[in-house]
Amino acid sequence: MSGFDYSKWDRLEISDDEDTFHPNLDKGLNIGVNRITRDRKEDEINEEVKRLTEKGELEKAAKIEAKRPLHVDNVCHVAEERTIIQSSDGSRKDRLKKGEEFSVDEYTMFKEDNQGVLDRFTNADWTTSEGLLKEYGHILMEEYAN
Repeated sequence: MSGFDYSKWDRLEISDDEDTFHPNLDKGLNIGVNRITRDRKEDEINEEVKRLTEKGELEKAAKIEAKRPLHVDNVCHVAEERTIIQSSDGSRKDRLKKGEEFSVDEYTMFKEDNQGVLDRFTNADWTTSEGLLKEYGHILMEEYAN
């Protein structure tokens, strides 16, 4: 027997793009109706959980929440968005998280200091660009080089 509990996926609702409706009905209309119905069910569950939580019946609220149908909007969520760039020394550093900004002065100084290398790389063919990356990778892979 498997050590995994797959029962949570029993609540998975069929996706909107599957052919679960009558062929004589408009597909777009049926998808819209399915979404409206799903949203109404979500609202009803949210109201019921809120009502039970306000009454202090947390166990009943947890049971209702555990029976919530899973669909495309609530199966998963984005916890954090960030871009990770491999640096020239092989380490992985978080260069820029969502919402962060960089200094325009630092960018301008970087561009002035390395303008020749950047121009050569911009106009290079494949073999030349490979050589430039090997030789000047620490500059071309710098966070301001983009």
